[in-house]
Amino acid sequence: ADGWTGIKREALEVIEAGVRGKASAKDVASCFKALAEKLPVLRLSERLPDLLWLVGEACVENATADASDRKADFKSLVQQLLAAEVVEELQLRERLSEEGLQEAGLVKSAADLKTKLQRLRTGKVYSQQKYNLLREENEGF
Repeated sequence: ADGWTGIKREALEVIEAGVRGKASAKDVASCFKALAEKLPVLRLSERLPDLLWLVGEACVENATADASDRKADFKSLVQQLLAAEVVEELQLRERLSEEGLQEAGLVKSAADLKTKLQRLRTGKVYSQQKYNLLREENEGF
């Protein structure tokens, strides 16, 4: 295929090493930036957000003693990847969960984001479409 299937597991391990503190966020970002420059066919900017989602969900659900360190490392990693232009903020906003976005520092409050999204969805469902009565035949009136 395109080489991504062979490298996906290693990319996930590199991201997890950055979140666990075994590698610095800056080193992880520079590693992915170099890989993206050497192999543009991998389209890392499109594929890394999915791996970040996976790792971000693990950070959100983790309730151990080192959870706050992992969340801080996750935030630092995401910020470094954005600064190095390895991933795009728009794609992260599309693919990360509300809690993952909060942990990454892309939104202030997951609860506020959920409320806004719910209002937007409700408004789209229940908004009335325009109906032009003048265009219809007025037989019988």
